Amino acid sequence: MFKQGTRAGLALAVALAGASCAVREEAALPSAAAGESLRIGLIADTQITTPEATSGYLFRTMRADALQNVAVRTTAQEALAVEHMQYMLDDLVARKPDLVVYLGDGANSGCLDEVDAFFGALQAVRERSAVPVFFAVGNHDYLATGNQASADQRALACGGKPHVDKATLVARTAAFNRQSWEQYASKAGVLGAYRDSLPAVTAVEGRGCAAPEAAQHADGCFYSAVLEFAKGGRRGAVILVDTSDYRDLGFNPALPGGPTWTEFRGLRGGVSYKPGGQNSWILAALGTPSTGDRFFASHYPTKDLKWGNLPSGRLGDLMSPAGLNVWLSAHTHEEDPHAPPRRGLYYSGWAGTGEQSPRFDEVNVGSTTDYHAHGAIVEVLDGQARKFAVAATGEPERKACKTWLDGLRLDDSYALPMAGDASVPARLGLTVAYRKPGYDDRKARANLDRLLATADGPVQREQWVRCLMDTAAKAESRARFWD
Repeated sequence: MFKQGTRAGLALAVALAGASCAVREEAALPSAAAGESLRIGLIADTQITTPEATSGYLFRTMRADALQNVAVRTTAQEALAVEHMQYMLDDLVARKPDLVVYLGDGANSGCLDEVDAFFGALQAVRERSAVPVFFAVGNHDYLATGNQASADQRALACGGKPHVDKATLVARTAAFNRQSWEQYASKAGVLGAYRDSLPAVTAVEGRGCAAPEAAQHADGCFYSAVLEFAKGGRRGAVILVDTSDYRDLGFNPALPGGPTWTEFRGLRGGVSYKPGGQNSWILAALGTPSTGDRFFASHYPTKDLKWGNLPSGRLGDLMSPAGLNVWLSAHTHEEDPHAPPRRGLYYSGWAGTGEQSPRFDEVNVGSTTDYHAHGAIVEVLDGQARKFAVAATGEPERKACKTWLDGLRLDDSYALPMAGDASVPARLGLTVAYRKPGYDDRKARANLDRLLATADGPVQREQWVRCLMDTAAKAESRARFWD
């Protein structure tokens, strides 16, 4: 199956390169006791995709992917997403954060099996590490391919299998987050009182999470939470913000008069800001007067909470007038693990109106599957938010990965997903060959399973999965319309 010695090739290459299981960071992370405030682990955008996904579904076609480069991913990225996310979560908790926040888009289309796999992975790392993990809702977590609210479209995206509605997602999120606080956060001595919006959004008859499924996303079914903290002489709150809260948008991106599939609800984010909306709940939960720092954890960055000249929220109303405000976000699949925080500028109210505040920092984190997959540790140092990248693979590991793949030989028991292409990348689903007619995703998945079954223990399997995911991500990121 392999050339002589290839089975241990990656482990040997890593050792020869002087690489360990550690990964690159922006700079040396201070000790856990050195920070002025919380140490928060960030991770997002795994977009676990059900194997039941209908390949002919409008938003998962080769044409859609050629235009958007997000509709479908390589076989390796889709098949190994859950396992890779678990490794990256372990990377984060190894750096001893006070808490980890998953910033949305754990699932790709809110399919029940996607959501089950996602929460299962978060629960497993929480149990292994005793680090509290919290979840902020993203657009993909219940909208089909991140933008379709129609139940028909969501059913298609899930291959006819069950999907979650917004109310179910909110209830599951609340249950998971409450357990994180009760079993882990409340015993750590750093994180204090926890309050969430579930009672408020389920108590409104005919609206909110009590609304019919078709109206939940537009009628105030949101999930927010406020978690108090005190550490290193600083105190304040971590605020989970549901930026898929579309109640007060007033206009939704859509083709006028078109069928339901022309409604692209997730194209922008939203936070309800009129009386009785999410802003009101957050401010009431913070209490008056409320002092100290505020860490806002949301899926959309502030610049994506807009559409044209229409308001998507009034974020400035949520800011602390006295403490530091730090907005933690994802969604954009940031390519550079070391992209620095944005200082002093946030977007609130009307599109294009960037508001300045000397007490505001925004930190964005990338995907676990795309480009250079990474998470981050955020901590306040010298009165500013600092981001320390936690990349899934460093440069030594990437070099070792290439050496291993270059030397890998697959015998004829490995099927050809694409007729006539017997190369290792094509057989293992590391390329964008899925865009070509006749490509068989099932064969590529079977080849991946066969290869990984030969790994010499869990350490080597993890090295191989990281290598395969990094290689596939590079191929996907280089893809163009004509590929």
